[in-house]
Amino acid sequence: MQSIRSINGRARVALVTAAALLLLPAACGDETSHDGRPGPVTDHFDQESRHNDADIAFLQGMIPHHRQAVEMAALAESRARNADVKMLAEQIKLVQAAEITQLNAWLTEWNAPVPSPAAAVHGQHDTVPGMATEQKLADLENAEGAEFDRAFLEMMIGHHEGARQMAVTEQREGQHPGVRELATRIEKAQGNEIEQMRRTQAN
Repeated sequence: MQSIRSINGRARVALVTAAALLLLPAACGDETSHDGRPGPVTDHFDQESRHNDADIAFLQGMIPHHRQAVEMAALAESRARNADVKMLAEQIKLVQAAEITQLNAWLTEWNAPVPSPAAAVHGQHDTVPGMATEQKLADLENAEGAEFDRAFLEMMIGHHEGARQMAVTEQREGQHPGVRELATRIEKAQGNEIEQMRRTQAN
């Protein structure tokens, strides 16, 4: 009989693999024209390099948003009682940490300012949808067991709803295909996690 530890270990590896696969660039497709002749390769790279202010605003808002989610999720390992809460928190931590790397890379490539780590806590809750206040984070850090589970689920649902709002705006107003594709994935994935968290709340 396999131990719970070995099962959890494989689950963690699977989550890391899934996070990495989420960030693989979409296939470029066949670089051919409608008449079957090879198309200009530079067209693809020109398209990928185009971005606008909405793309930059999305990245600069989502980085501190993801950092805060990772910070909240990290608390669950030692404070949560519910196994579903712990597994969900681990999934959030792994996937969103991987996405932060990609968000940072785009801003760096475009010579745009990258938010400082402190922005995940200080001065963002009133400008970035779903961000928790410092007091809320302190309350979560001081909670344990069932109290932590309840507070975590409530806060993370609101946090995810804020991220989905930002992602919808990016899909509507953004220009860069890679950023818009990531926004689409964030909207869908976090919507699924909201449903999962609400089911956990109901149990």
